[in-house]
Amino acid sequence: MVKKQEVELFEKKKETEKPKVTAAKIKKMWDGGRMYKVSMGLTTRWQVNDKFVAGEQWSPIPSNQPQLKSLPQPVTNIVKQIVNFKAASVKGENVKMIFSPFGAGGAEGEAFKGDITDLGDLLNKLTSVTWEKAKMDFVSSRVVDRAAVTGIGIAYFYWDKSVGSRSKQSPYIGDVRAECLDAMYVVFGNPQELDVQRQPYIVVSGRKDLEQIRREAKLKGMSDEDIDMLTADILEDEKYSGSDIENQENPKITVYTYFWKEGGRVHYARSTNAVLLDKGRPLSLSLYPFAIFNWEERMDCIYGNDEVSAIIPNQKLVNGMLAMDAISKQLTGFPKMFIDSRYVNAKQITNNIGEIIRSKSANMPPGHVPISYIQPAQQTNAVQNTVEFIMQKTKDVSGANEAVTGEANTNNASAIMLLQKSSGLPTEDIRRRYYQYIEDIGNILVDFYKGYYTDDRLMQYKKSDGSYGEIKFNADIIRDVEFTIRSDIGASSVFADSNAISTLDKMVQLGFLGKVEYLKLLPKSAAPFKEELLAIWKEEAKKAMEIQEQMGIDAAGYPTEQAPQPPSIEEQMVSDISAPPEEQPPEGQRLRLQEEYGRQGQ
Repeated sequence: MVKKQEVELFEKKKETEKPKVTAAKIKKMWDGGRMYKVSMGLTTRWQVNDKFVAGEQWSPIPSNQPQLKSLPQPVTNIVKQIVNFKAASVKGENVKMIFSPFGAGGAEGEAFKGDITDLGDLLNKLTSVTWEKAKMDFVSSRVVDRAAVTGIGIAYFYWDKSVGSRSKQSPYIGDVRAECLDAMYVVFGNPQELDVQRQPYIVVSGRKDLEQIRREAKLKGMSDEDIDMLTADILEDEKYSGSDIENQENPKITVYTYFWKEGGRVHYARSTNAVLLDKGRPLSLSLYPFAIFNWEERMDCIYGNDEVSAIIPNQKLVNGMLAMDAISKQLTGFPKMFIDSRYVNAKQITNNIGEIIRSKSANMPPGHVPISYIQPAQQTNAVQNTVEFIMQKTKDVSGANEAVTGEANTNNASAIMLLQKSSGLPTEDIRRRYYQYIEDIGNILVDFYKGYYTDDRLMQYKKSDGSYGEIKFNADIIRDVEFTIRSDIGASSVFADSNAISTLDKMVQLGFLGKVEYLKLLPKSAAPFKEELLAIWKEEAKKAMEIQEQMGIDAAGYPTEQAPQPPSIEEQMVSDISAPPEEQPPEGQRLRLQEEYGRQGQ
């Protein structure tokens, strides 16, 4: 058995031998990750993909094909069309995060009243507001776009200290924010590991203003020698078109941010090529603040596969055929003039309307025609048909056919939905990965709540009716609670709204809904004015009730207070018979009443 003292000595030695974070170490890790991407051909492919989506499909012209410079350069950008529509089919999903707590005990619901029922419901409502404040719709849209072009989209979350509240009730500094990172400027410690939380480290590079970094270094008390080493550097070869052009009056420097896990917490450090700006220090997080979305998975490669690379050969073929067809039509599409120079001066012909062409010789033989036209060969539709076939087949194979792009020749919403559902099968796996990306974001937000929302702060939450409420929140309430997160997909498309409206119309026809319930249940896109109309109806109903009260009738039109009615014959007869002797009618009349009443009662 190993003695306790030996174990402590071993751990102490292990701590002292722990490698120190240096600028050289961070730069080495960055170079290693960058060379992996270069060796896999990823950086070159991403640059080409980005140009094709942007429409730069003829530049640069290869040096071994100078003849291409004289050709027309048409661009029918099917790459952009396919990418836009497939990305929109993913981004258009109305995905929400649903939190289910476990390990909270049985009394969690007792602390909440009214709009919030339990911890899961609390996080559902808080994260919806955090999502809006962090502009996650915009960030996730960019993540999907970059994934379609490069194969991977990366959302990075950080604690922004410039955000805060000066409210006297609950002042606070800092909130969670997010941005989209491009894979060109991110390297992973183990690119064969697809789970970002299992990465040994992550390094992010960025171009920063040189003077700003120098001021930051001076405020941190760095030596003049280190500050002098902060100089403008040259951007690496792996870059996108346009990013290599920088403002000469505003020199830049590359800054690397290094993330790693140690002792169950995420640490980070920042450096340039030669100077360490921030020594390693822990963040209040246990998860890497990165959520990744792969367009298509690739075996043993975290960077995945993109949508563009497989379409580019077809795009080049279409462009080339259209260019050759255009030059052919330019050269042979118009008749050429044939001139007998013995009788006509070619310089005299200007093609002006009504121009008179004179013969330069009086000895022209009778019937001789000195000017004629050479008719071009008849043009065929073979090239155009081939181009259309290639474009249509490319869309069909990629899953961006007429049903997805909205070109289907039908006005029936249900038929379009069925077509979209059947044609959407190729994007089903992409959607599932997007749902997983959303769930990963949920885990990261919970991690931020637990790590940074440690003081009481007044937070907004979204109610079921879309309005906002306020609640005091502290991370202590969820610190020892784990959450299961799932994605909930709601109606998202125009055709889903159309189908909902059709269902509501049928319910109104069957008498199941009134006009108020109908308007409340209508999709927002179909009735953006619903709140104003409901307010008008409410005011009209209030005025109608006031008028009814003044007239003394109820909502159905009946009087609210009935006037006294005379008694019925039977009631009068009973009253007369049972009245005291002094009030009864004469004897003969009383006997006749008794006899008549008795006969009716038999």
